[in-house]
Amino acid sequence: MEMRSDQQKPPDVLQERRTSNELVEQIRKLRWMGLEEEAMIVQDELNLRRATADSVIAASHDTD
Repeated sequence: MEMRSDQQKPPDVLQERRTSNELVEQIRKLRWMGLEEEAMIVQDELNLRRATADSVIAASHDTD
């Protein structure tokens, strides 16, 4: 018996998010190590995935 299109399983969103978060962590580590070019390559990969991920760039917050 075939599954109807409305009964198909949704994509594994949790796995996609985990992978995106791992890429973000790798980008941060590469930048911390001063490997900006390598970080840009990984960031391009993340952008290609068009996944929702943590912010790679921390924004400054005013404390006043």
